[in-house]
Amino acid sequence: MAKRVLVKGKYVIAWKEGEHVQLHNATLVIEGDKVREVTTAEVRPNPDDEVIGGSEFLVMPGFINLHTHMFSPLTRSFLEDVGSKTLGGSTTLYEYLPRIRHASGYEEQQASTRFALMELLKGGSTTVVALQTSDHEDTVPPCRDIAETMDRYGLRGYISPMFACGHYYVESDTVKYAWDENFGERGLQNTVKFQQELQNFRHDRLRVMFGPRQTALVTKELLAETARLAAQCAAPIQVHCSESIPEVKAVRERYQCTPVELLESASMLRPRTILGHCIYIPGHSLLPGRGRDLELINARGASVAHCPWIFARRGVGLESFHSYRQAGVNMGIGTDTFPQDVFAEMRCVLMTNRLFEKQLHGIAMTEVYEAATVGGARALGREDLGRLGPGAQADLLMIRLDCMNLVPVRDPLRSVIYSANANDVDTVMVAGKVLVRNSKCLYIDEEQVKANLQRAAERVWSRMKEIETLSPPALKLIERM
Repeated sequence: MAKRVLVKGKYVIAWKEGEHVQLHNATLVIEGDKVREVTTAEVRPNPDDEVIGGSEFLVMPGFINLHTHMFSPLTRSFLEDVGSKTLGGSTTLYEYLPRIRHASGYEEQQASTRFALMELLKGGSTTVVALQTSDHEDTVPPCRDIAETMDRYGLRGYISPMFACGHYYVESDTVKYAWDENFGERGLQNTVKFQQELQNFRHDRLRVMFGPRQTALVTKELLAETARLAAQCAAPIQVHCSESIPEVKAVRERYQCTPVELLESASMLRPRTILGHCIYIPGHSLLPGRGRDLELINARGASVAHCPWIFARRGVGLESFHSYRQAGVNMGIGTDTFPQDVFAEMRCVLMTNRLFEKQLHGIAMTEVYEAATVGGARALGREDLGRLGPGAQADLLMIRLDCMNLVPVRDPLRSVIYSANANDVDTVMVAGKVLVRNSKCLYIDEEQVKANLQRAAERVWSRMKEIETLSPPALKLIERM
């Protein structure tokens, strides 16, 4: 008989008859990389079986993190409060991120990638969508590093070398665009080649995702060609869509439509197409009027990757997660930037929705949890992820129920969503292999990764001569007293 792993928990969030359910004193039986059985009956271990967990654990499916950027750790302790009044919530995207990228070399980006993926893994993100962007350079080389790091860490990932027909810049407080359509076409062809490279790995945990960078940075023709090639490669697509007011205005000026309508006209709006953010649609308080964006997204079976924390930090946001769900739109959750903490994102979804809607009962806690698990899996076209049931991939996380910020526990999912954070994750398993135990990565030198990021960030800061003016310290620094 093949060796099994028996995962025991006081509570197990299992998948039964199309929904998450909570089992008490249950066991997952794992064979190879898949869940064979989830049961509350006694399971006697065979001599070769490995038994993990116990009565102090909650066992949950691993998170599907639908939108991340490996560059984001280098922006920590700098971008939190900066911005101009003119560009408002879009200021970091257009004014500050390009400066940090310009000050960062390959070694700095590599250190950031290693830290970002470690942080994601330790926080329970077992499937990570990594989006790599650049203003002037080919994005495939850093994506190779992302793939190699994911492979070494044991993560499951979708990797997107995003491409664009140019870049944006700010002049006189206005977002402008420098175009190079050949650059976008080369980027698309490089994505096809990268997809072939990923097939050289010994497993299928790593897959490509096609990525037009933003609707205002690509032509309609390139969007249509992307849709065609992605279909040929059976690959998902993600595009930043309706993430900023300048983007919406640029698309309106060029095509007399919304970014969502542009995707529809290019035949890109379909299942396994993910719209990054999709905040500024008709009906948003900054875009008064009526439109059919949500109707189109639902009708075509596309999905939205919602990343509330970074936008709430800027004072803006998707104003009704609940209304998107009511319109039938499949929602997933991403962390986008620091902190890479899906627990914090789920809480932020709940809080911002209630603040924007000015009511308590418009959004259900279970809607948010579904978005972080099966919603993300559905967006990727994966019925074997985001759930714990027979035939599903053995991707899971375990939380100790005796954590200081969880005790006392009456309703474990409610406790987790409202009180847990990434540091409470004790164990993480991907494809049946334990990668984190006792909150420590088993195959990563955590201290070295952290030290490398600190040194990398200090080099970046030293190259940004204007940093003290752009982002002054919160408190006056006194070297000697």
